[in-house]
Amino acid sequence: MLYFALITAFLVGAGYLLSHLPARSSYLLSRETAGFGYLVLASIFGGKILSGTVLPQVTGYLFTGILVGPSFLNIIDKLTLARLSFVDEIALALIAFAAGAKVDLKELKGNFRDVVGVIVFQILGVVLIYGVFSPVFFKLLGVRGNFFLYFLVFLVLTTAAIAKSPATTIAVIMETKAEGKFTDIIVGITVLKDVVIVFLFTVVVALLSSAEGFNAGVFGKLLVELALSVAVGGLFSVLIIFYFAYFQGGRLSFILITAFLLASISHHLHFHSIMAAMTAGILVRNLSPFGHDFLHNLYDASVPILAVFFSVTGASMDLAVVKTILPASLFFVVVRLASLYLGTRFGARDPQVKKFGWMAFISQAGLTLGFASLVGSYFKDYGPLLKNLIISTVIMSMVIGPPLFLISLRKAGDVKASK
Repeated sequence: MLYFALITAFLVGAGYLLSHLPARSSYLLSRETAGFGYLVLASIFGGKILSGTVLPQVTGYLFTGILVGPSFLNIIDKLTLARLSFVDEIALALIAFAAGAKVDLKELKGNFRDVVGVIVFQILGVVLIYGVFSPVFFKLLGVRGNFFLYFLVFLVLTTAAIAKSPATTIAVIMETKAEGKFTDIIVGITVLKDVVIVFLFTVVVALLSSAEGFNAGVFGKLLVELALSVAVGGLFSVLIIFYFAYFQGGRLSFILITAFLLASISHHLHFHSIMAAMTAGILVRNLSPFGHDFLHNLYDASVPILAVFFSVTGASMDLAVVKTILPASLFFVVVRLASLYLGTRFGARDPQVKKFGWMAFISQAGLTLGFASLVGSYFKDYGPLLKNLIISTVIMSMVIGPPLFLISLRKAGDVKASK
């Protein structure tokens, strides 16, 4: 640990000195290239500091990003972060590949009641508990208006509370190479819940953007995009299976290129890369003998991309936002934790999931931040306020979520404590 801490301290110190030189712009021929290379080194060594502790390396990546980002040392400035946004799409594609490749449909069928039960009861728990405490939220946020306005605020709050981060969940599983029934159930819930969340986000945005209360065109467009995403995922699964069937070498490079290609196509054709990549992973796992090989190579290929992805997430967090709305954010997080605990407790049948499963659903990241941005844009009355609330709770969830999930994996016996 000391060795990695010293290297990280050197990288941070050197980066700070170089980034504050007067001639900074003259040697950074490409901000994104220099920033990416620096974050790969700094975040990987920062994550290694936590090896063998109760914290996953994902948390190290996150805190390294916060340290070197604009909120603190400003080694990676806002312009560089903006140019590193391409990493998000590649990382999410890799994570979605892994999420799909972890899904064994035969095992999922055996765990189906746990998966569906937890999702349904978590949603019910969030709606009921937030309904009880909604007057407190309205008072803390200073919300005033007619019934429909209150309903919209309540809908935004509950949707944001239901959302979670598949990226963090799969990243911790990939890091620890966790295996077992508990992990299988959590992955099943993560994949299926991700689909539910995409629908919820779209319905809420349709309501916010329509003066009449609902924009059916937005919902119809979503269905077309999801169908296209599944079709593209099927095509990519054929490509992956073909490569693994006929080529033994270059698999790490192939996976990275495939993730980049899928992310680029999805960006230009406006379909959901996460859904496409998850579909491809599921098909490779269940329709070919290469599922385990694909997953093993994914673990190795993803390390630098995931390190940069989570460090960029940390660097992008504006900690000043947390201060502006701290009481409401803390209350939101506490109520959300209670909702997830009760929903998981009543929805699960597996005893391990009943006890520890709630800790797997705390983290929030890319999808939730995207939802916050849409709320800020489309909700003319309280959009900016709710956007700041959601962003601040995402920051808190990213700090406490990964360590608690690692603890749950260890308590369930799916990963050894020494890892």
